[in-house]
Amino acid sequence: MNGFQAYIKQLGAKEAAVLFSISERTAVAYARGDRAPRLCAVPRLIKASNGHLCVNSFFNDRDLE
Repeated sequence: MNGFQAYIKQLGAKEAAVLFSISERTAVAYARGDRAPRLCAVPRLIKASNGHLCVNSFFNDRDLE
């Protein structure tokens, strides 16, 4: 699980959908790890999180080793 998935689970799918301007279904898929946001969408998601996320939040810790 990465930081982005944990943040969505903490917020809940409905609130994450509103915050990130995505559908609730997409928020659920992101939280479960079924889907990942496109790289071009990452800056928008970081900005929408108001400092709760950074670029590394979108990668698993083991991917950064």
